[in-house]
Amino acid sequence: MKVVIFVLIGITLSGHAFSEELSYVPDPLILRSEALSQMFRSSPITQKFRLGEAGDWRVSAGRTYANFWGHDKRYVIDTEMKDDQLLVFYQPLANLEVYGGYSDRGFSRMGTDSLAIGFHHLFGLPQDGRLDAKRENVRLSVPDYDLNYSILQKNTSLSRKLEGGLVWDFARAFALRFPMTLAVYSTHESARFNPYFTGATDIGSKLSMALPLGDTSLYGSLSYTVFDGTQESDLATYGQQWGGVFGAAQRFDLHSELFLQFLVYQPLFRDMGQLSRSSYEVHLAYRYKWEQLSFELGLIENIFWVYNSPDWGLSAAITYHSKP
Repeated sequence: MKVVIFVLIGITLSGHAFSEELSYVPDPLILRSEALSQMFRSSPITQKFRLGEAGDWRVSAGRTYANFWGHDKRYVIDTEMKDDQLLVFYQPLANLEVYGGYSDRGFSRMGTDSLAIGFHHLFGLPQDGRLDAKRENVRLSVPDYDLNYSILQKNTSLSRKLEGGLVWDFARAFALRFPMTLAVYSTHESARFNPYFTGATDIGSKLSMALPLGDTSLYGSLSYTVFDGTQESDLATYGQQWGGVFGAAQRFDLHSELFLQFLVYQPLFRDMGQLSRSSYEVHLAYRYKWEQLSFELGLIENIFWVYNSPDWGLSAAITYHSKP
C-alpha cells in the first residue's frame, strides 16, 4: 500500500511538465478486483483520471470469470465465480460526473478449473491438492461459521449490488496541469444469500491520478471503503478497507491500447489463515476502439498464490461512448 501512495505522490510532483491537450490519458478498465473478500462486499471500479466535456455520457457492460482454489483446516475454496457489471456515466458539468451501476456475482460453470490445472501443469506449478479433491462437491465452506455454499447454488446470486457515485475533476477545478479525480461512492446489497447483510450499505472514496508520457501513461488510485457493520452471519471481518491500483497503458494508434495493472487490497476476513492476508492481482488487458464503441479483453493472475486472490480469470467488456 505504501508503494501505491508513493506512486501517487510521484505522479503529483511530476505532472506539471505535461500538457493536457497533447498527453495520452486512457479511460480506465471495466475490470476490477476479483479477490474473494471483494465477492461479498464493495469492489470499487477505477474512475476516470480526467473527465471529458459537459454532456459526455457512456454505458459499459462486462463479465468476468475468476477461478479459486484453496484449503485449510478452517475453510475449503473450490469454485469458479462470475461477475456481471452494467455501468452508466453522465457528465452534467465539465468538472463533475455522476454514475450508477448494477453488478451480480455468483458461482459459474465456465470450465476454468480445467484450464487452471492445465496452466499449472504447463509451467510446472504445484496443484496444492487440487487434483485430490472431490470435483464439484463443496465449493465454498467455512465450517466454523456454518457457511457452506455448494454447486446447488450455481444459479444463485451471492452478491447483487446497486452502486452510485460522483467523480470530481480535481485537477481541472484548480487548474492543475496533471490529471487527477476524486470520487465518492455508495453500494447497496440486495442478494438474499449474501453472508453479511441483505440491505447492507457501504460507502467509500477514491483518488485517481495519471502521469502521461507521450503514448504511454502511468496511473494509480487509492480507495478507502467503510463497510456496513450489520451482519447476518458470525464471520469475523474488518470494518474498513484500503485498496490500491498501479498500472501502465500503452497507446499504439487511435484504436488500440494495452494495459498492465497491479491491484492490492487489505484483507476483509479475520482469523482465517491465508484468507486473512491482503489480496494481490495482476491484470493484463487489451482495448480496441471503433468509432463510439470500445471492446476490452482481460486476463487476471494471482502472482503470490494467496488463496484470497483468484488463481486466474478472464474478462470481456463493451462500452458505448457519446461525446457532445
